[in-house]
Amino acid sequence: MADGEVSLEFIGDEEQRETWRRAMDSGPAAANVRRDIVYAEAGGDVLKLDAYWPATHGPHPMMVWI
Repeated sequence: MADGEVSLEFIGDEEQRETWRRAMDSGPAAANVRRDIVYAEAGGDVLKLDAYWPATHGPHPMMVWI
């Protein structure tokens, strides 16, 4: 795997992975990014998330990655 390349082996079959590769190669999906948003604390650890959203009006699909 080349530097910066993301492994997609966890995604379905090869056809589905190729669909994801084409989508990722077409450019950034999110025009807006906000990083390190604190949403909770657990066991003394601060839990953070990154939020990405498009600049255009939707509707848009949504993905939650945990």
